[in-house]
Amino acid sequence: EQRASLQTSLIILKEQYKFKTIHFWGKILGITEDYFIIQGRQKDELRDRQFLYSKDCVNWNMLTPANDEAKDSTEVCQGRFTGDPSNDFEVTKYNITNEDTEDENIEEVKSSVREEDRLAATLSKIEQDALIIPRGAYILQPNGDVERNRTFAGMEKRMIFFN
Repeated sequence: EQRASLQTSLIILKEQYKFKTIHFWGKILGITEDYFIIQGRQKDELRDRQFLYSKDCVNWNMLTPANDEAKDSTEVCQGRFTGDPSNDFEVTKYNITNEDTEDENIEEVKSSVREEDRLAATLSKIEQDALIIPRGAYILQPNGDVERNRTFAGMEKRMIFFN
């Protein structure tokens, strides 16, 4: 049922958001509900990427790109995703002040981050850490856009291992 809903949604969302390409990115497990993630790409394959999430593969919401504050909070945030995008996670950060004195003063700073922002920051971090693009898979166009190389059929075995 989810697969059928997802396939239908991909077609509809591609037309609705005018994506050049769209694909299923993955699934983030939550305590009560899971997040299904898709990634749509506009004209520029590398810069114009947008994430959408859904809990039922029918109703989709656009994720706003994660800001620096959400990225910092997400790195110290503990606990699983709940499945509720409006849920607030309490985050405690510790800052060391007056490093020159013998007494270390540790300042405790509490803040909160919404689960939707945490989801966007987590996806950004995964993409930053794990996205690998083989040499020759994309072509830089004269106008500055990056497009998929239609003649790319994979890498030769001797080119796979780069030391």
